[in-house]
Amino acid sequence: MEPKLIYLARRNPALTRSGFTARWRQHGALGMSMPRWKNIRRYVHCDVQQYGISGIDEGYDGVGLIWHRSPEARSRHRSDNSSQAQMEADEAQTFAEPVYNFCLLAQEFVLKDGLAGAVKLIHFAERATLLGKKEFEKAWRESHTNALLGDSEIGPAIQRYVQNHALPPERPGGWGLTSDCVDEFWFAPAENLPSVFARLKAETQGSDLLRRSIWVATNEVVLHDRPEIALGPD
Repeated sequence: MEPKLIYLARRNPALTRSGFTARWRQHGALGMSMPRWKNIRRYVHCDVQQYGISGIDEGYDGVGLIWHRSPEARSRHRSDNSSQAQMEADEAQTFAEPVYNFCLLAQEFVLKDGLAGAVKLIHFAERATLLGKKEFEKAWRESHTNALLGDSEIGPAIQRYVQNHALPPERPGGWGLTSDCVDEFWFAPAENLPSVFARLKAETQGSDLLRRSIWVATNEVVLHDRPEIALGPD
């Protein structure tokens, strides 16, 4: 299992959206230059796009995804504080608040494999209050997934579908990002997104499994992908 850190970011208010994208890439490059980066297998920036589609939130600026090579690698990464002060100072110039305030660690499940499309829709799902975590995870991975992929409009439109179920928090007080699952959907043409999203949203909102949803439309940019074991900083 590769623990996957996910964060839903708002930019530092001093930055424009385009300025944030450049600043975020700079922040990512700094992180990748650090010795502890050998614990990371893959790193992706998802830049939020503004399509003007009702129900898709444009108040966020980016979704970051970081795959650690193993739970042990995650522990080593966290325990190496040699670059902590530098990275936290750089975070303050990039984001509206510290990353821990809007992140979670998750386990990834690929439910429909395929090529990444031009558009990536990301859904942050928070389970219904009276629903247990295990009960929600089972229903979301099984009956909900079957309903989506079996739908005559939604199923063929999705090129790839991944669920990320939140792992136990690493600090008291829980994760800053309170989602129980983060769904990733890849689609090919952006022009089909409004109709497919309307159907996808209706199917999701019709479920009694959820208390709250956030949807963002993004463009995925892969910054680091090294399946082999890294022996030192990149």
